Amino acid sequence: MIVFHWLNRRACSAIVAEIYGVALCFPIALTTIHSIFRPFSRKFQVTPKGIASDHFSFNWPLAAPLIVIWLLTGIAIAKGLGVDLLPESWFPETSYFGHNSTHESGLFLFWSCFNLFVLTVAILAMVDAPRSRFEWFKLEGTVRLQIHDMSFWGVTQTLSETGVQILFSHQPGFSPNVLAKLEFPEKFSLPARVTRYESQGKQWLVTLSFVPLNTNQYRRLVELLFCRPDRWQPLQTPGEFQSLLLLCKSLLRPRILFDRHLLRQPSPFTSLRVHQDSKMVVAGSK
Repeated sequence: MIVFHWLNRRACSAIVAEIYGVALCFPIALTTIHSIFRPFSRKFQVTPKGIASDHFSFNWPLAAPLIVIWLLTGIAIAKGLGVDLLPESWFPETSYFGHNSTHESGLFLFWSCFNLFVLTVAILAMVDAPRSRFEWFKLEGTVRLQIHDMSFWGVTQTLSETGVQILFSHQPGFSPNVLAKLEFPEKFSLPARVTRYESQGKQWLVTLSFVPLNTNQYRRLVELLFCRPDRWQPLQTPGEFQSLLLLCKSLLRPRILFDRHLLRQPSPFTSLRVHQDSKMVVAGSK
């Protein structure tokens, strides 16, 4: 565990890998057994991509086996501590803690609590939070916003296939729901509509949603989002101690209880509409 994070070039921590292994152990085991005995009985299924959701959902088929193991582990820990949660007839007369040393009993209790912790985090990982269909990227760059005969210069903060957020150093002199033309340094422009703007101290954050784009505009936007040479940088995950702290935080503050505001905050962007042949053009350019 000490050198695991270093050996994989900080791509994953050992404790997070343990969570993944526990969460996927039952589905992978069942799929492996099914493939051995009936390899061609059904088609291979992949995870659906580009699915939007406005509510929390729980994957009961994946979580059910983990919940059963969690209950059995909790009962075993309680039994070891002398708390009888089930009738005595369900357990043998001998007690593990009564016939072993304090060191062995403490070691058993430690690993049992660790297993319970891993199972709890794995079960919480089965909760899917609300998410948008499109990914949002942090992209800072100077852009020009043209509204009628007026021009405004600002710095982009986030950009996606549906809209953009621009930070201005002064209060913008236009109102929401006005049409505008957004000019990028890459020598192309996109039509957009001002959705809202809000004050952030002495600066103003303006949100715009793109209006229907044609094929060339959509292709240039995709190239800006996904095809920049410096877009995909190697990610370094936190170390073992930081990963443990993050897992404890997710355990003490589960998103399904403390992030309910995600259900009440609609996205400031509208859905992107393009010509039907746009996807064919983009797919052919890959």
